[in-house]
Amino acid sequence: MAQREILTFRQFIERYPAFTEATVLIRRNSTWARLPDDESKPAARFFPPKTKAGRRTLPLAPPLLHQLKLWKLQCPPTPDGLVFPGPDGTALHRGTALRDGLYPTCERAKIRRVSMLVLRHTFASQLLMGGAPLLEVQHFMGHRDATTTLKVYSHFIPRQETDRLLVSPRRFFPTDTL
Repeated sequence: MAQREILTFRQFIERYPAFTEATVLIRRNSTWARLPDDESKPAARFFPPKTKAGRRTLPLAPPLLHQLKLWKLQCPPTPDGLVFPGPDGTALHRGTALRDGLYPTCERAKIRRVSMLVLRHTFASQLLMGGAPLLEVQHFMGHRDATTTLKVYSHFIPRQETDRLLVSPRRFFPTDTL
């Protein structure tokens, strides 16, 4: 999931039975960019994903589902149904999420400071290095086509040694001619 998807993640537990079956629905993104001629205080605006591939259902590991349910019990409801709201119940700005959430977590874990994008790339890279199918990783990342996934992550796909070059000629030439 991209950071803008996590920060707009809604509480789907009661509304959608699929969530209790350890899946999460990605249905919106957010931006804090101001519209032209907008003089108002900056606020998050929600919008659907850019492409059809961005609207997706992702599997959720049972331990993570358990933690999200525990968090939901502690987190006050918000008008937008956010799972990770700011103190005032509105969407968190990405800088606030990093400063108050991810960076302190990195310090407590005694690891170097990373961004949400680094975590996203690490997730995809680990999947591919572990042998996950390219199309599955494409779906998880929300890429419109596999070309995008290949361009970014092809160097993480393990090289497989096969004997295809040795076997292939036998298809075209009978064994007695080789």
